[in-house]
Amino acid sequence: MKIPRGMFNNLRISWYTISCVRIFMGGCAMDYRLFLEKTRPVQKELGLLQNEPMHHHTTFQIGGAAEIFVRPRNLGAFMTALQAARESNAPLTVIGRGSNLLVKDAGVPGIVLCTCGMNGVRVEGRR
Repeated sequence: MKIPRGMFNNLRISWYTISCVRIFMGGCAMDYRLFLEKTRPVQKELGLLQNEPMHHHTTFQIGGAAEIFVRPRNLGAFMTALQAARESNAPLTVIGRGSNLLVKDAGVPGIVLCTCGMNGVRVEGRR
């Protein structure tokens, strides 16, 4: 499956920790209700958990809780979560399988989007 061109336009990306990318959507006051409302149609495919301990998702088994932890099972759910995070001004952290990932005990603010449940998705081109 392909991610549509332009999906990541206008995002500022920086390395957060090893194997982890933090995407800043702009703004600061995150409204979780808006995120939950926008993702309601794909709730079953999202695997959404609130205050999920990150030590369950790292090979070092360390780290505090993620405010919202999302593990989409397909590209549609991933796209919905990404768009909902953008619309709710949510800080978004994208992780893979959690190897070499260090999470501080204070946890991760905003939304953690774990791509470990999505196999066969690739980004083509430069965007």
